[in-house]
Amino acid sequence: MFLRKLREKGRITIEDCGHHRNGKPYYVEINAHYARNEGQDSIVAIYRDISERKQSELALHEANQRFTAVLDGIDAAVYVADMDTYEVLYVNPKIRNRVGDVVGKKCWQAIRQGQSGPCEFCTNGKLLDRKGETARTYTWDYHDTANNQWFHCTDRAIPWDDGRYVRLEVATDITDRMRDEKALKKAHQQLELLAYYDPLTKLANRRLFIDHLSRSFARADRKKTKLAVCYLDLDGFKEVNDSLGHELGDKLLKQVSERLLNTLRGEDLVARWGGDEFALLINGQHDEQTCATTLDRLSSALAVPYELDGCVFHVTASIGVTVYPQDQGDPDTLLRHADQAMYLAKQRGRNQYYFFDPVQDRRVHARREYISRIAEAIEKEELQLFYQPKVDMVRGRIFGAEALVRWQHPEQGLLPPNMFLPLIEGHRLQYALDWWVLRTAIRQAALWHADGLDLVVGINVSPSTIQYPDFTSQLMQLVDEENISTDLIELEIVESDAIDDLDAVSAVIRQCEDVGVHFALDDYGTGYSSLTYIRRLPVQTLKIDQIFVKDILTDQDDLNIVEGVIGLARAFGREMIAEGVENTEIGVRLLELGCNCAQGYGIAKPMPFTEIPAWVRQYRFPSEWIEVAKKLSAA
Repeated sequence: MFLRKLREKGRITIEDCGHHRNGKPYYVEINAHYARNEGQDSIVAIYRDISERKQSELALHEANQRFTAVLDGIDAAVYVADMDTYEVLYVNPKIRNRVGDVVGKKCWQAIRQGQSGPCEFCTNGKLLDRKGETARTYTWDYHDTANNQWFHCTDRAIPWDDGRYVRLEVATDITDRMRDEKALKKAHQQLELLAYYDPLTKLANRRLFIDHLSRSFARADRKKTKLAVCYLDLDGFKEVNDSLGHELGDKLLKQVSERLLNTLRGEDLVARWGGDEFALLINGQHDEQTCATTLDRLSSALAVPYELDGCVFHVTASIGVTVYPQDQGDPDTLLRHADQAMYLAKQRGRNQYYFFDPVQDRRVHARREYISRIAEAIEKEELQLFYQPKVDMVRGRIFGAEALVRWQHPEQGLLPPNMFLPLIEGHRLQYALDWWVLRTAIRQAALWHADGLDLVVGINVSPSTIQYPDFTSQLMQLVDEENISTDLIELEIVESDAIDDLDAVSAVIRQCEDVGVHFALDDYGTGYSSLTYIRRLPVQTLKIDQIFVKDILTDQDDLNIVEGVIGLARAFGREMIAEGVENTEIGVRLLELGCNCAQGYGIAKPMPFTEIPAWVRQYRFPSEWIEVAKKLSAA
């Protein structure tokens, strides 16, 4: 057989194998040549050991079989195609089960029926670099619209047996995952709708509005424009909702929402805040007038009658507005300010808008903080009483002292009363301060009395405090606790405050007079100073205000006023004392006019409680007063 073939061909190359004595296989390549020599058949054979090459080929074959087994077994569609001719070189069972055995066909023919050329999504151009070598693995998703299936594809250029590059594609079916993701995205959108939008009107809700407002600050700063934050409340909606039912009320809210959206621009934001309240974010405003024009247009649109189920309704809106950056603050602060302004619009008659005033608000806020600090000062005992002596210039006697509150501020030092008392006028803290002064002054007067110094302590108290229930009984309880005579206590009320509720104040004064506590009318002459008030207020003493006293030597009008007050006091049987005696000459003139008692810086400045006894011991009355007093006595 071999010889016949050799004769026919003249030359044969075959491979053969055998085994060494140790059983290890070997491989040889036999190149045989046929010739006739002297009429006889001759064979020349060359044996070459190819064991190493055959072992490499066997190893490669086994590797290819393993690789093919892996590709055949994975849960993905795998195929190999020539990158030049697009011929399919290999498909795994997933491909065969889907499109049949397409090896040898063009890949684009196997994927799409009627396709006449490479697919538009072919990845060949992405798999080789400029040198024609493997670039990178390319991943992408493919949607088979015909079967509504999704595949996640991983493509790579790999070398084939003959050295050329081919495209290996592994396509994993991700249809279920894409369906799950689509369902998840839809659910997320539904949750987002619930989280960021009002279910009735489909407007933004509070959360989305605040998020937009937070990001709008930077945009307004960058563009150097203003940002209007509005709080809108419908006027008359409650009546519609209560009388005609929530269903009709909801329809009305939807129509209001549509008008708001149609009136404002796309860059603005409308949110339903709850009930019949809405929040508006109006961007790009150049000034307050621009914003006012927008609000006028908005109010007009909302005021047009509403037709619901054959009935016509009239609803308007009250709008509060605050403008950034004039009003600085976080979203919550600006919304609170807009809400405050909306209530002011309601109070002013409804169907209008009102701009929040940040300057006024800062004043109010500062007042609140200062009032809170004053309350803290009372608790921490930072307040103290100073006393200004009162003297009888005729008798040469120191008979009393007015208690004047001071604040020993930790940072600002000693503050006079005009630095903090006006802030608490009409505030409930005034009541607490009045009682602190009452307790402190009565206790200190008792201490002086115990040391043999009897001074009538003048204690300032507000009319609102003495009108509290049981004021007189509480005062007497305090007097009893300190074991002091009511003769050493005089309460002072300001004329202008006392006349605000004349009957009530007069009733309390009479109650106190009945138990021995007298009253003085302070700052007399600065209020109405009506004869009726003097007659109806049962005070014992009139204190002539220093604003008239200090200039009686140079101002005829002030002199006439003081002289008139002295005449009134005498006519109504009241005692009198002049404040603001700043020098001896004023005291002399007062004596000549018939006013014997005085206090002021010309006698002594207010001083701490502990300094009063020493001052009393060393004080000497001016000789001029003594001389005038003698002349008056002799006359």
